Amino acid sequence: MNVLKLVGKLFLVFLLSVLGIVFFVSLLFPLYPVHRSLMPVIVGQNTAFVLAAFLVWAWLEKKPLDELGFAEPSPFRSFLRGAGWGSFGIAVPFVLLLTTGWLRVDGFHFSSSTVTDFTSALSGFLIVALGEEILVRGYIQTLMVRQWGRMIGIITASLLFCALHLGNPNLSWLALFNLFLAGVMLGTAKEAFGGLWTPIGFHFAWNLCQETLSLPVSGLHLIEHPVLITRETGPVWVTGGGFGLEAGAAVTVLLISLTAAFWLQNRNRTKSDHFHTSGLTR
Repeated sequence: MNVLKLVGKLFLVFLLSVLGIVFFVSLLFPLYPVHRSLMPVIVGQNTAFVLAAFLVWAWLEKKPLDELGFAEPSPFRSFLRGAGWGSFGIAVPFVLLLTTGWLRVDGFHFSSSTVTDFTSALSGFLIVALGEEILVRGYIQTLMVRQWGRMIGIITASLLFCALHLGNPNLSWLALFNLFLAGVMLGTAKEAFGGLWTPIGFHFAWNLCQETLSLPVSGLHLIEHPVLITRETGPVWVTGGGFGLEAGAAVTVLLISLTAAFWLQNRNRTKSDHFHTSGLTR
């Protein structure tokens, strides 16, 4: 595949995504109340991402959708594994900031509104995880890895993942760097575990846990009435401030550590595959 053809495919998938976003958001916006105005954007945007990736893959690559990262034998198990890692990834900096006094718990709140908000956030973050992972790690990373290999493929897809968040509020240079690291970590997880379900589970739990703890998720909030009411009191470069933990140095260290763990898993998997292949060809 030459570079011009690759650029053309990327342009097409982004063009279809933009057109799909305009169509679906316009269609869904009147169906949601004003206080949930983020939901039609989330649902519309990520529906467009999924459809654009599937359409361009089927049309231009003419290959089964399984090759995007859906060929895993136990998808639910892989999703739960990713969700476990994602929950752990938020629990570590949360507890760390809590023990240092740089994050405080001001109280608890529970009502019917809390349940409604949580249900809405749960569905919203699942849609986000599916949309962004299928487009970025599924379609874009798969193309890039086939063209240039795993390292360049993951890095390029991660840069485009950053670009998807350029319009988010309270964005900082550290937030952008951490988004890039998150992209590398999720891309490495895809290669390490052989599919999309682990990064989808991680992405979903990572976002949902932050929102449940009343922390901003990439500068956004889906829950008006969180169970836990928290307040950041430490330096912004550590806590992330209005963008959330993803803009803090505590998460930088965590993302690098997780990437290293997944990279080792990927290396072990590659060695295992090579061993079995060599055994079969003897």
